[in-house]
Amino acid sequence: MSRTSIPRQVYPFASLNPYQGSWTIKVLIMAKGSMRHYNKTRGEGYVFSVELTDDDGTQIQATMFNTASRKFFEVFDMGKVYYISNGYLKRANKAYNRVDNDYEMTLNENSQVEEAVNEPVFIPEMKFNFVPIDQLGPYVHQKELIDVIGVVQHVSSTMSIRRKVDNETVPKRDITIADDTMKSVIVSLWDPLATGIGNKLLDMFDASPIVAIKLLRVSDFGVNLLRQPLITLSTITKTIIEKETSRTLNLWGPLSDGSLHPYLFRL
Repeated sequence: MSRTSIPRQVYPFASLNPYQGSWTIKVLIMAKGSMRHYNKTRGEGYVFSVELTDDDGTQIQATMFNTASRKFFEVFDMGKVYYISNGYLKRANKAYNRVDNDYEMTLNENSQVEEAVNEPVFIPEMKFNFVPIDQLGPYVHQKELIDVIGVVQHVSSTMSIRRKVDNETVPKRDITIADDTMKSVIVSLWDPLATGIGNKLLDMFDASPIVAIKLLRVSDFGVNLLRQPLITLSTITKTIIEKETSRTLNLWGPLSDGSLHPYLFRL
């Protein structure tokens, strides 16, 4: 990781394309995946991805394989700001990429990453498309991913579940949230979400936390965070929530008083 060699002419994500020459971007790490091993007909190796956002709120996924994955896995930390250069863009493969961008980025061993030390962390404008809980029916077993918001009404204990795909035992925790439609839904948290965010919500439960959750898949049993989790936490204010939806927290009566500790987490 270089701290001196990257120039400071920064390009917004919206200006990038696969045919562009060298560029440098300034990004906030919104989500970081785990290191995964793959074994395909063309060979085996390791891969991980991060979700990046610039200060305009535009997002893009960056993926690293093998040497690059080992080089950068310990470099990237969620919630920190970095300068990145010498990456490559291509059309996004939506089968493996759920970020709302036509392109995705690949970093290799020659890419440069520099933490923006002693620079303020910018807070991008989060973009939500909330679906009221009483309108989740048409999304059951559909490919489309949705966003929900609600007050946490219940946090279960952590359970151990054996996954069919690889026979590994993973932690799971269910939370129940309700919104101003007076309906509730169960949200299943898996792997680090169950023990990380789940524990935080359990500690905060008496304060009736509000959670805004992005990119959920709806099933007969509620909504699930299915993939290996990518998560981030940041405070979310009433102003942001009310800007993103016509529903207002004031409709939720005493739950919208100043004692709330609302949080955002995403897959």
